[in-house]
Amino acid sequence: MTYSLEFGLVNAANRYLTAEPFRFQVAATGKQLKPRQVWVLQFVTPHGAGAAGPGEGAAQKVHLISALKRYLAADPNGKVTCDQDKPGPQTFFLLHQYPDGKVSLQNEQSKRFLGGAEDNVTCFAQASSETEKWTLHLAVHPNVAIYNPNRKRYVRCDEKAEVLRCDRDVPWGAESVIKPDKNKTPRGQDMKLSKLLASNGSLVSDVTAQTMYSLEVHGGLVAFRDDEGKYLTGREGSMKTLKMDRPGRDELFSVETSPAQVSLRSSSTNKFVCCKPVAIMAIEPLTIASKSNFLFCLIFPLLSRPGNKYSPQILWIVTNYYVTRQL
Repeated sequence: MTYSLEFGLVNAANRYLTAEPFRFQVAATGKQLKPRQVWVLQFVTPHGAGAAGPGEGAAQKVHLISALKRYLAADPNGKVTCDQDKPGPQTFFLLHQYPDGKVSLQNEQSKRFLGGAEDNVTCFAQASSETEKWTLHLAVHPNVAIYNPNRKRYVRCDEKAEVLRCDRDVPWGAESVIKPDKNKTPRGQDMKLSKLLASNGSLVSDVTAQTMYSLEVHGGLVAFRDDEGKYLTGREGSMKTLKMDRPGRDELFSVETSPAQVSLRSSSTNKFVCCKPVAIMAIEPLTIASKSNFLFCLIFPLLSRPGNKYSPQILWIVTNYYVTRQL
C-alpha cells in the first residue's frame, strides 16, 4: 500500500527543484512553487505511528513523481533523470529528516545524496551537507482542514475556550478552517478571527517562538514539532504540544484542502437558501440563524500557487468567517 503527499523541494540557494518538460530534464531554478515545482512524494513503506523521529537515522523509502507523471531517477554515476513512466531500481530514494525541519534524499541503489543548484542537479555526494538538504514546502491551498486518522476527527476552533480541539466529525463551518502560514505574519484581510496556535494550547495574536512548528512527514501523514522538540497532539482534549521521543497515532495528521463554504441569498427576495431536514432546498429565512443549515460547499479545481516565502517552520492560523454571495 502506498501513500503520497505533494511538496516543493527548496535547496540551500532558495531555488525549487524543477521538472522541465524539454527532454524531461531536472534543474533547481524555480523561484516560486508552480506546477513544474510540485513533486509527489510517494511513500513505498509508510512508517506511520511510532516511526523514528528526525536525527535517529531512520529513513523512509519514497518515489518522487513530477507534475509530468515521471519518476525521478539517479544512476550510479550520479546522473539525475526524470523520464521514466514506471518505477525502477534507480527511482527509489531514502528520505532522511533532520531536527531543523530539512530533509535529504539518498538514492537507495547508489547510496548517494541528491543535491546541486541551477542546471547542475546530481546525485553523487557520499554525505549530506547543506547542499544536499532540502526544505519541504507543502503544496496545498492556503485554507485547509486538519484530520487525525486515529481519532477519525477533524480539528476545529473552540472560540469560547480559545483553544483548538480535535473532535469534529466533518470539517464543516468556519471553525474548521485552518491556515498553515509559512510567512512570519498572518495573511488574509476578511477574517473575523485570526489567531496563532501556541505550543501550550492557547490562541494568541503575536508571532513568537511558541507559535512556530517544523513539519515532519511520516508515511503520508504529517507531524508538527515545536522548538523544544515537543509534538502537537489532541490527546488531552485541546491541541497542544507534549514531550515524547517520537510522534504516535494521536500526533499524526493529514492535511486536506478546505472547500469554499458560502451562504446563498436570493437577490429578489433577500432571503437565504437553506436545506431542510427532508432534504429539500428552500429560500425562506431573512437572517442566518444556524450556520450548520446555511453553509454550502463549492467544490472546484484549485491550483496551489503559494508565494515564494517559505520556511521549515509553520504558523497555525484559525480563521472564522462566512461569505454571503448575491445571486
